[in-house]
Amino acid sequence: MSARSKTEASPAAETLTAAGLRPTRQRVLVYETLAGQDDHPSAEVIYERARATMPTLSLATVYNCLESFAQAGLIRAIHIQRQSTRYCTVREEAPHFAHFHCRRTGAVYDIVLPDRVRRLLEEELPEGMQPEDLEINFTGVSAEGHSYPPHAPIAKKSLQEP
Repeated sequence: MSARSKTEASPAAETLTAAGLRPTRQRVLVYETLAGQDDHPSAEVIYERARATMPTLSLATVYNCLESFAQAGLIRAIHIQRQSTRYCTVREEAPHFAHFHCRRTGAVYDIVLPDRVRRLLEEELPEGMQPEDLEINFTGVSAEGHSYPPHAPIAKKSLQEP
C-alpha cells in the first residue's frame, strides 16, 4: 500500500474528508498529532511533534492546518491570557465543555458542561441573538494531590443531568 493510500484510508483522513477538508499528508499528520494526545498543545508543540515524522513540515503549515480544522469545527482554540493558543479536538461524547487552566502546573483540562448549564447561559442572551458557540475558560490552581484524568473530560457528578 502506498503512503498516499495509507493517508487516504486513515481515521484522521476520514474525519477530515467528512468535515469537507482535503486530507493532505500534512493535514492528516497535524490532525493525528493533535488527536493522539489530550494535553492541549500549542501550535509550536504540535509542530515539534509532527516534525519527528515529517521533517519538511513548516510551522506556517501547522498554523494553516489548525485554522482550517477550527473553521470546520473539528478542533477548538483555547485562548489563555498571556500564553500561546492551545488546541483540542472536539469530542462527540462531550460537545459542550469549558476548560480549566492550572497556573501552577500549566495543564489544561476539559470540563464537561451539562446541556442545562448551556441552556441557562443562552437564556440570558437578549432576544434575537442566536449563539453558535460557547467558550468558557477558567484559570486557577488545581488542588495538589488531586489526580485529574489527563485524557478525559472531567465532570462534577452533581452537575450531571439525570
